[in-house]
Amino acid sequence: MALDERMPDGSTVRQNLESVARQSGRRPDGLDGPELPPAGFQLWEWFMELNNTRPAGMGLSPITYTDIHAFFTMIGERPARWQLDAIRRLDRVVMAAANKRKA
Repeated sequence: MALDERMPDGSTVRQNLESVARQSGRRPDGLDGPELPPAGFQLWEWFMELNNTRPAGMGLSPITYTDIHAFFTMIGERPARWQLDAIRRLDRVVMAAANKRKA
């Protein structure tokens, strides 16, 4: 179940699980995603840094190849092709979620 899905009362699954956590003092499993393999941690950090540099404005824009190139040039890294592909896939997921939320 997606955390942003609406419950019959209008609140989200995330809001309900966070309420359970506050009231019980224990974090429900549904709030935690799967553990990342070691190679995934670096990839996720890179993606989050790129994600946080999106320009604010009329809506969410995809991360461009220019953004990716500038980022990796700036940090002095040369990512593998699979890492670039994964960043682009993560970006597509974020964009799809944003568009779904907007609709």
